[in-house]
Amino acid sequence: MSLLVLLGGLLTASAGEYYLETPTLSDRAEAIELQQAALEQGLSTRLVRRWQHGVGWGYAVVIDGLPDRATADDVAEDIAALTRRGVSVYAVATEPAAREPSDQPPAEGTVDPLPPVSDALERVIRAHGGRDGGIARLEEAEAVRFRYDRRVVTDAGEVSARHDWWGEGAARHISVEILGGPGQSFVGEVGADRAWLEVDGVRHERSVDRAREVLDGLGPASVLSTALRVPAAAASADVPFTSPGMVTVDQRECLALQQEVGIDRGRLELAVDLTDWTVARTVVQTASGAVMTTFDDWREVDTGVVIPFRLRVTHDGAFQEEIRVIELDLSPGADREP
Repeated sequence: MSLLVLLGGLLTASAGEYYLETPTLSDRAEAIELQQAALEQGLSTRLVRRWQHGVGWGYAVVIDGLPDRATADDVAEDIAALTRRGVSVYAVATEPAAREPSDQPPAEGTVDPLPPVSDALERVIRAHGGRDGGIARLEEAEAVRFRYDRRVVTDAGEVSARHDWWGEGAARHISVEILGGPGQSFVGEVGADRAWLEVDGVRHERSVDRAREVLDGLGPASVLSTALRVPAAAASADVPFTSPGMVTVDQRECLALQQEVGIDRGRLELAVDLTDWTVARTVVQTASGAVMTTFDDWREVDTGVVIPFRLRVTHDGAFQEEIRVIELDLSPGADREP
């Protein structure tokens, strides 16, 4: 039976007793194309994200509102012909848990009843790649390429720059192109026994130790430090977290978690996006003011390495910097800058 033949019955069904779900697809564009094909047939669909251990986020299409098993099986058969893969059929009354295994972050667009704080923190840790947060994986990688745009406030004014950073063993290389504001583009490199900085075609020798320190400060472990340390913060056991309830971050409904460390050490606040259990915002309250970091577009770029492709930092409400990640590759090819 074709989807077109089923359409009339689906439109008159008052409530569906069955739904089906496609296999998890790693390509979001492919999932959207499949969803669009179902929408064109008048089916009720939604796109959800699925966490795949060791693989990262994938996407599945859910088709619900199916009135009976026979209809669901027929629709599944047609969708399977499009995907060339098996499609699972579930009964709403008897198999709702199959939509989201308990050891996975919730599907995009769904919100379960709020869990206890301890459970929420465990989900945050899993969503961010585990307690290590990917730092060990960065340190163990034979080579790392990190490309990003950065907009930052300096004493001389606001500067925008594009960074192309490479680390391989003890060696470092960076190319910085100024896109706007004061400053000069430059290239720098650190080897085993020499380091240099090149500006306007003129190369200057530098101290190896100092140059490596500077270039490490422009690498992923430093630039993404706040994001990489989210799991460690969530796993901190010296002071328990509490939850004052829900907050809204950039139109996202989030669970607020906070840790009262004390007057001398401040307070840590996490806002957790309940669609995937990643952290949408951190706020560190200290004697010098509130440092707020907002995160967007978390992706697993390597096994256990989950990073935001955009983050923004303010201090007491004043803009400090913005990072937009272009690429973080922990197994790059031999295309390093000379």
